[in-house]
Amino acid sequence: MNKEILFGILVSALIGYLIGCINPAFIISKLKGFDIRNTGSGNAGATNAALAMGKNVGMMIAVFDVAKACAAVYLANKALPEFNLSTEISGTACIIGHMYPFYMKFKGGKGLACLAGIILSYHPVALLILFFAELVPALLVGYGVIFPLLTSVLVPLLYGLITKNVTGALIYCIASVFVVIKHIPNIKKVMSGEELPINALWKGKEFRK
Repeated sequence: MNKEILFGILVSALIGYLIGCINPAFIISKLKGFDIRNTGSGNAGATNAALAMGKNVGMMIAVFDVAKACAAVYLANKALPEFNLSTEISGTACIIGHMYPFYMKFKGGKGLACLAGIILSYHPVALLILFFAELVPALLVGYGVIFPLLTSVLVPLLYGLITKNVTGALIYCIASVFVVIKHIPNIKKVMSGEELPINALWKGKEFRK
């Protein structure tokens, strides 16, 4: 591996990871006097934030997490326009940074919103198609874990179809594997009947006021 490629990989990964480490769920909860990771599911992400701090806060956090993945892809492309895999490496590193932020002792979110942001950065219409394609099975099953599982499969596939970049699609498969691993506890809770149903979000069931 030559120095230019190694430099491109390191810089792309650093850009993505540092952006991914910005965790609004954690920051807002701290400003409110508690740690989101000690509440509800213990996840520092939009869904747990919605249950702990209200739907509006959860929605704002979800939008931010989607946007930061877009920002990671955009900034890596601007910083390294000659490095063909800068966006894919930065996007994947952003998801990993969201999950394992260094200043939170590597205990962050689960990466679904960031994964959605990856597709948004390449093709906004594809994100809408992705959402509505997953909404029906999620409502039928009744659990939100359907979203990350289907998204993990469909994002690399959609990216490959949109860009025709097989190597990039494989890099995003790495991100998808991390997202699936993070959601294994949710799958176990569904099987044991302990997982909150998806309608808990709009019924206003909260862990904490």
